[in-house]
Order: sequence, then structure tokens, then C-alpha cells
Amino acid sequence: MSKTLNRVDNLKNLRMKKLLMLVMLLITSMSFSQLTIDEFYEDKEVFLIHNIVKDFDSISQYELIHRIKDWGRSQFISFGEVLVSETDNQLIFNYMTKSFVEKKWRKTIIKSWYIKMAIDVADNKISISLYDDGNSYWEDLTSTYKNVVSTSSNTYKFKYYFLEDGITDKKYFKGISDVKGECIKISNSLIEDIE
Repeated sequence: MSKTLNRVDNLKNLRMKKLLMLVMLLITSMSFSQLTIDEFYEDKEVFLIHNIVKDFDSISQYELIHRIKDWGRSQFISFGEVLVSETDNQLIFNYMTKSFVEKKWRKTIIKSWYIKMAIDVADNKISISLYDDGNSYWEDLTSTYKNVVSTSSNTYKFKYYFLEDGITDKKYFKGISDVKGECIKISNSLIEDIE
């Protein structure tokens, strides 16, 4: 009888250990699936998402501008519309991303968003800065914040998708993370194309 009681106690202890392990894994995964506003924006005052400075060996400012434009033509179908400003030492692209998604009632809602990419150029050096330039026009969208027939361009910035404590709401985590990843990927793509 005592062996049976010991087995029952061992089973209870084993179940408790498994339950405790499951709870710990759940808590750990929840803590990793959050992004803070300070991790998303490198400078939240100007909505800077990503910035990188890259030095090159013996590439003139003129040649860098030429290579950036070649990259832009291959990257954007409407290159002439996406390149919104050009000077001798700076190119500004304003493109739309569809990386931002919202999970809502078992639906995935894709929200188009504008990203401004400012590229400062000097001999042997470029600085790439990607900014949150606000939402695109959303037709017939029911938002978390208000029900509207449509939403005008540049009404929201990504900062509105963070809670008061600066952490992303769960339903926006994937979309916000994907946008940050896309900004890093596109700047790396430009650097690789120049090299």
C-alpha cells in the first residue's frame, strides 16, 4: 500500500513539475514576443526606424549616387514616383510597404504604410535613414481606435500601436517586427548592391 501511495505522490510531483515547466515556457515565450517602442524606433521623436552609415573604398559621391539610382530602379517598379527628392548629396525615396499586418478576430488585415528612406552621400560614404512616414489611405477600415468609413493618409504613425508602457500590443507584434526587419533588409540590400 505504501508503494502505491509513493507512486501516486511521484505522479503528482511529476505532473506538478510538468505544469510548472509549461507555465515557465509560456511566460518566457510571452516575454520574447514583445517589442518596445525604443527597440522599434532608433529616435522616436523623428520616427527614425533604422539608420546605418557605411564607408566604401574609393567610390566617388557621383558614382555612389549612380549606383543608388540603379538599385532604386531594380527595387521599385514606379522608380520615378518613389524617388521624391534628389540633390548632389542626398536621395529621398518614399515607398509603401505592406509588411504591417494586424491580427483581428482570426483575420489578418494588411495595412499599407509609407516609409521615407533618406540617403546622404559623400565620397566613400553613405548614411541610410528609414523613417515612419505614416499610414497610406485605408478604405472602409474599422480601426481599434475608431470606426471610420476610411482613414486619410498620414493619420497614424507606428507609435500608436504601442501600449502606454511602451510595449507592443500582441496583435500588432508581428507586423511591427516585420516592418523593422524590412527596413534593415532594404538598407542591407542597397549596401550589398553598391559593394
